[in-house]
Amino acid sequence: MYLRDDPGVFILAKTTWFSLLCECDVDVGEVVGLHTPLEWMGDLRFDNVYFVLNSKTVVKNLKIGINDNSEFGCILYVCKQFLHNSFQYSHVEFSLRQTNGSLMN
Repeated sequence: MYLRDDPGVFILAKTTWFSLLCECDVDVGEVVGLHTPLEWMGDLRFDNVYFVLNSKTVVKNLKIGINDNSEFGCILYVCKQFLHNSFQYSHVEFSLRQTNGSLMN
């Protein structure tokens, strides 16, 4: 994860490591990829943050109000609550992932 200011200048970065006892679904990993920076920005007491994800599934499900009791749905619910309670002026958006090679072209 990394943090940039409005003009896009790098400010801060953080890495995390998760040790899993079993394999998890890709969507679960992607929604954990939202929860982790939410915690980080919450700890830093930031608001008005643009969270940019490359998971269309997470962003789409975050915006719809469907109840999902799966592992994915439970983590997504926690993220929704976090956004509602701590990041009222923040946004989550989807951005298509590009590889380094496509950025150079």
